[in-house]
Amino acid sequence: MISRRDFTLSLGCATLASPLMQARAQAAYPNKPVKIVIPWPVGGAVDNHSRALSVDLQKKWNQTVIIEARPGGNGIIGAEYSARSAPDGYTIYNGNDSSICMLPFLYKTLSYDPIKDFEPVVCMMAGVSTALVAASLPIKSFKELIDYAKANPGKINYGSFGIGSKTHVDTEALSLLTGIKMTHIPYKGIADVNAAMAAGELHFALGIASAVMPNIQKGLIRPIFVAGEQRTPVLPDVPTIKEAGGPDFVSRSWFGLFFPAKTPAAIVDKVANDVAEISESAAFKERYVLGFGLDPLVLKPAAFRELIQKDTAFYRDALAKLNLKLE
Repeated sequence: MISRRDFTLSLGCATLASPLMQARAQAAYPNKPVKIVIPWPVGGAVDNHSRALSVDLQKKWNQTVIIEARPGGNGIIGAEYSARSAPDGYTIYNGNDSSICMLPFLYKTLSYDPIKDFEPVVCMMAGVSTALVAASLPIKSFKELIDYAKANPGKINYGSFGIGSKTHVDTEALSLLTGIKMTHIPYKGIADVNAAMAAGELHFALGIASAVMPNIQKGLIRPIFVAGEQRTPVLPDVPTIKEAGGPDFVSRSWFGLFFPAKTPAAIVDKVANDVAEISESAAFKERYVLGFGLDPLVLKPAAFRELIQKDTAFYRDALAKLNLKLE
């Protein structure tokens, strides 16, 4: 028969062993291939960034890191798959402010809960939108855009990356702020928007300038203002919207990694630290962040969580004012 003393000693040993077991689990992680899920099509800036990150993580971890694209549904397909994955550290979701902060207030029902189903790991970068106008329109400034739109209500066609996408919501918010009306034409992504604007079929869009730079250089697309608080290094002569006399308006996306909820804290911290170290290295930053016209924004779990809370409150209020809901 086990005495009370023996039982107490056994319990104490088990309690002391628990942190040791967690430390060993952290040290062993990862001991099999890790998957990073991206909810966007293959070939874009975020996809290329993720693949470069996977190469550096493979070197650091001496383990295979797989990039798996699950595009569609404004990021919902990839987010739902990731949220339902085992919380063991082997499925990482590469999400953005749209899938985490905006979609819960855009859709009447959503198949995942961004707050309850995900654990923020690390924010890696952000991209500020530039207002782009087709050269076929006589518009060269913010003021000329507003004047033309008010004189021709509904005649400016603006492109987005799909119904309910961030570019859709942000352009509607800009229209509301400035009192103009434009006609929405959804596309699949920046490549399609770029081609339509160059052909003169589309008049206006918000997007990352670096993605359409060749047509800007050819004079087919005209950047008129940056929808952020600072000018972009890609187009240093293009003013911010406030410098151009516009309202307090920001259109930018951040991109970061998430684990399914209940993933062990030791694994969350390890991945956050390793990804932050890679992201902040000069060579990686220059080639895969600044090189894509994006801005470094490295935030570990606590600071990342604060950013998420702030942006969630913004989209809650913005979408209530727009009265925009999707099934």
